[in-house]
Amino acid sequence: MNASCYEQSISDKLVEVKVMDRYGKIFTLSKKQLNFSYRQVSIPQNHIFLEASFKINKIEQNRIKNRMKRIKLKREISQPIKNRTGGSTFKNTVDKMAWKLIDEVGYRGIKVGSAKISEKHANFIINVLPGNSLNIEILGEKIVKKVFEKKGIKLEWEIERVGNFVKI
Repeated sequence: MNASCYEQSISDKLVEVKVMDRYGKIFTLSKKQLNFSYRQVSIPQNHIFLEASFKINKIEQNRIKNRMKRIKLKREISQPIKNRTGGSTFKNTVDKMAWKLIDEVGYRGIKVGSAKISEKHANFIINVLPGNSLNIEILGEKIVKKVFEKKGIKLEWEIERVGNFVKI
């Protein structure tokens, strides 16, 4: 998915990956063969990632530790990291952050069954126990529909979903 935050993404330092097809054959693909973009990577259908190689820069250990502490603190302040979530739920659009669109339609904090939009960050759906994925699907699709109705913008799921989905 080319995960990213704080102006860095997985693809920035990636060199190559090993993937396996549905028949068990293993291939090595270079970064260039994967065609990375925002929250997306092109991988042949029915392949899974097995391992990845990265090029890293050697930096003083204390600088790394300090940077990690700053990022951790920022996340604790701005995201519901102590709750059960799938991470950011929707991709940002070219012009607007997904959380801002969700806020603008008044959906921060709404709940459907065991799924709730975080009060701390509106682009996180919290799984309130006991929870199930159906409630997350229903709430997510309600958000997509409401943002489109009110703002004319179709949010795209950032969470990779597998299976059949509820459409509201």
